[in-house]
Formats: sequence, C-alpha cells, structure tokens
Amino acid sequence: MTLNFDILGGETKARLLAAFPGYSEGFVRCQPGNLLMPLFFKKDWQTYFNFQLRNEDVFILSFPKSGTTWTQEMVWLIANNCDFQGAKKLLRERVPFLEDRTLGTEDSLKMFLEMSKKESESSVSSDIIIEPNYIDALPSPRYIKSHLPLSYLPPNLVDSCKVVYVARNPKDVAVSWYFHHLLDPIMNTNLTVEEFVEFFIRDEVLYAPYWTNLIDAWNMRNHPNFLFLFYEDLKMDLPAQLQRICRFLGKEELTVDQISALAIHLKFDNFKVNPSVNAQELQEAGYFKKDGNFIRKGQIGDWKNYFGERLNSQFDEWIEKCTQGTDLKFPQ
Repeated sequence: MTLNFDILGGETKARLLAAFPGYSEGFVRCQPGNLLMPLFFKKDWQTYFNFQLRNEDVFILSFPKSGTTWTQEMVWLIANNCDFQGAKKLLRERVPFLEDRTLGTEDSLKMFLEMSKKESESSVSSDIIIEPNYIDALPSPRYIKSHLPLSYLPPNLVDSCKVVYVARNPKDVAVSWYFHHLLDPIMNTNLTVEEFVEFFIRDEVLYAPYWTNLIDAWNMRNHPNFLFLFYEDLKMDLPAQLQRICRFLGKEELTVDQISALAIHLKFDNFKVNPSVNAQELQEAGYFKKDGNFIRKGQIGDWKNYFGERLNSQFDEWIEKCTQGTDLKFPQ
C-alpha cells in the first residue's frame, strides 16, 4: 500500500502547534482515513504496515484511552492460564506497544533511547521506548498492542492472527485522552478540557478520526479471528466478558475461582496501584510527569463531570452524524 501524506501547514499547523507545542516538528494527515499523526510517523509507517506476523500472535487494538491497558492485562492473563506471578513483569514488556516510538519527535526519541541506556543498570526498565526489534525478538505467542487503524497494520492481520478490539463511549474517550495529554510532557496541551473535546470532534487530536478507527473494526466483528469488546460491557458484566475472551482464545472455560481471582486482580482500586501496569516506572524515568496517574478513573460516564449542555449537544450531533448508516450502538 502507498500512503499519501499531507504535511500540515498554514492555519491548521499553527492551531495544532499552539494546542500541542511539544510536537514542534509538526503533524501529518495520512490517507486513507485522514489519520492525524506526528510528522515522525511519515518515516516509520512502513515498519508497522510490513510488520512480520506469526500465526500465534494476538493483537489488542483500540483508539487510545478506550480501556486498552485493562484489556491487555485480562487478555494476557487468560491466554497464560491466570499466571499472576508472570504478570508481575511489566505489562508493556509482556504486551508491547507496536508504534511506541512514533508518538514523539525525532529529538524526543533520541533523548529517551539515551535515557534507556543510562537506566539499564538501575531499577527502572531499560526499555523506556519499545522498539520494533524488541517485539521481533519475543518468543511466540506474542501479545501486541496498537492504536493504529486496521488499514495501517499488516493487510493479512485478521486472517492470520487473533485480534481483540476494545471500544468505549467517545465522550469518555475524549476526556481520558485529554488527561493523558496532561501527563505526557511531549503531548502536553495548553487546552482546557472543553477546548480539547472540540479538537476531538474536529478530528484534530492524534489518531483521529475516532470513527474511522472504530467503524473499520466494527465491520470486522463477525470475522472468526476478531473479537469486538465494549469497555462498558467489561465494566458491567466482567465474568461473562472474561469467558468470551477465553472462548475466543481457544482456552478452557474459566473456573469460578479463576474468575474470582481475575476480578480481584482487575478491580480498579487494585489495578491503579499495580506497578506492573500503572506506568510507575515511566514516571520515575521522566517519560510521564509525576503529578498525575496513567490509570486515572476507569469510570463509565465520567464525561458528565466535564461536559456542559452545549458541548454535550454538539457531541451528540457528531455521534449521530458519524454513525449514520451503521448499526453501531454503545451499551447504555
């Protein structure tokens, strides 16, 4: 596949740089799908599109802040027979992030790779940035996370591998994505939450458009190698969803004791303080700021604390417009 890149300039570039000054190198719009990414993506996209798959690979996909980390942990644990001891290893090493290096700038990548070398003999993991060669070297079965739309991943992905996709109400996604930007020194934004949500609606945040990512996955939901999950279903009936994941992965049905142990492990209060999943090591290394939490609230409907009547009405109109012609409905 050949991608078309539009390096943004003029008023659009100025608006984005004012909102996200850490991305001083600029942004690109990528076709197909009008994907917005840092300029660095233009150099790296073939690495992801041509990534060498193995039939045993399991991919966990989502738009950012859709419950990905939670889903990664439950998929890995189910696939590994509830190996809670093994789950003490950092999640980002057990389920690495395919395009990790792309979310910064060339300068920030050099800085973090240098930090990795300095930290390699300390208590902080040396893999501050996950490079593709790290994933290449992992033994099978590999578990891999990505936020890229399906059209930017290997064309034979769904036919060759198991894919778990998790979707979340876009109102909660927008709010959570905003707070993630405040945590990340490169993504850091000057916007208020209301202003950020308006950028989200205009497809002017990283990985936008939200709907392209989601609907491409929704259209694959009946493929035998594709499991489409709603975050809200996971929150409302975790045992049933755990069994769905179990069946999809071809594992024996979970026992009552296993479900109970998973529920305790995945309970938000426990998850938030679990150092293998909460990015504590990245905060210690300076990759994230220390005055915030990577695992923030995990609630359904937290958007209600931030949306006024006007913004909510605007968002509802956007949802209705973007879901016309689909049967996509979020759980209530």
